[in-house]
Order: sequence, then C-alpha cells, then structure tokens
Amino acid sequence: MKLWRLLAKQTARYTMGDSSSVPVETAQELLSSICFVIGEAAEREEGSLAGLSGSDPDALFERGQKVIQKKITEGRKLWTNACLTAPEIRSQSYRDTLREIGTFFRQYDFRFFAHQIPCSIDYQLCLPVPENLSGIRYVNEYLRRILIENGVLHCFEKDRVIRLLKSCCPDYDGLLINLCEPVITNALGLTLLGEDPCSLQIADEHRETLLDLLRPLPRLKRKAALEHAAEQLCRSLQIRDPAAKEYLSQIADGICPRLSSAIKAGDLSGLFPSLC
Repeated sequence: MKLWRLLAKQTARYTMGDSSSVPVETAQELLSSICFVIGEAAEREEGSLAGLSGSDPDALFERGQKVIQKKITEGRKLWTNACLTAPEIRSQSYRDTLREIGTFFRQYDFRFFAHQIPCSIDYQLCLPVPENLSGIRYVNEYLRRILIENGVLHCFEKDRVIRLLKSCCPDYDGLLINLCEPVITNALGLTLLGEDPCSLQIADEHRETLLDLLRPLPRLKRKAALEHAAEQLCRSLQIRDPAAKEYLSQIADGICPRLSSAIKAGDLSGLFPSLC
C-alpha cells in the first residue's frame, strides 16, 4: 500500500498535477522506477526491501535518488575515462556504443524512469554485464568492464592486436566482435607455454605443444591450469587492480568449454589463431 501511495504521488508529479491517471504501461514503468530507486537506498543502507517495509517510503525514495545522482556523476567520469583510454583500433560498434552512452547521460530521467537505459549498447564485452542490472547500475558496470578491457589492450602493440583481429575476422571493424577476447586468449596460451604473451603469435608448433600439454589433463585440472595462467599473465602485464585480475580469471574460466571442444577435435587453430 505504501508503494501504491508513492506511485500515486509520482503519477501526479509526472503529469504535473494535470491528471491522477496514466496509461497502464506508463504506470508500470513508474512503479518499476520506484522499486529501482528504493532498491538503491536499500543497497546503500545494506538492507532489503522487505526489511525496509517499516520505513517512510518518501524518505527512502529521496535517499535512493541521491544515491543515483552520485552514480550518475561517477558514470560520467567512467565514460570520460573510457573515451580517453579507447584503443586506436577501428571498431564501428565500439565507437557507436561509446557515443550512445554519452547520450545516455543527457537522456536518462532518473526522476521517473530510473530503471531504463535510453541508449543502444551494441559492443560486446568479454564478460557481459549481468542481465539483472538496469539503469545507471548497468551502464556504470558496463563502463567499468570496458575500462578493464581498454587497459588490457594497451599492454600490447597495436599492430600485433590488429593482425590478430584480422586473422580472426578480416572485417572485424564492421562486425559485432570484441577486440580484447582473442588477445587475452592467445596471451593465455603463450603463458601456458612459458612464452612471451606480448608477442600474441601462436604458430602450428605452439598449438601442437598446447594440445600435448592439455589433452591428458581432466577438465578440472585444465581449468586450474588456465586460472594459473591468468594469474601469471597479470603479473607479466603488471596488472595489479583486483577487479581486472578477477576479470581475466573469469575470462580464463570461460575459455574452458571451448578449449575442451577444440581438444576433442584435435585442432586448436580456431581457439588460438596465428597473426596475419
């Protein structure tokens, strides 16, 4: 009932007092936004929506909006950093997505539709943002992840990265592919071999050695080997940020199923390509 009363107030604000009713779809969006805003207050206060049921909803809503305003300020800084650290590698979806996120901060209406994301985000990350996030929470998390990927790409020579991308997909600029994933994959493979990961070059003999090394291992030991390689790679690239280290570890985990399929087929060329 408290939510319904708050919805009535928000509806009156939305219509600027002209009407107490709106279309069902609009009312649903307003209610979703209210729940999102109160959820932000609950997270900041380390509580739950159920645990806050005795609180004043208007006060909770106001606190949640203040939290969101701070996250908007944080998001603008993340977006600026993402633009400043963007790799000098052609990617239409990457450029379009950063441009679109810039419009997000102009179009985002946290007063009434805080859960919405009024922009298109097409560029695929190595690790997608969880689908349960929305609004500014989604955008900020996306930007944090893209900043990690930017940092990883800057550890490698641009020419080698481009040659690797061309090997994976000649039209990498025009397709919705991630710039960082093949780089990390090849770097992990070279780390497993004890080679210089910055070379990014995996030749036929490297693939044969990797096959001989990994084929006898059971699944869990392969996973452990890749996780250890991710740790070594972080040390080699001087990546010290805990979030970035965890990100690379999760990418290594995600490679495991593809690696198992490639080992079963006896061909690692699709997973560890050579430079063009």
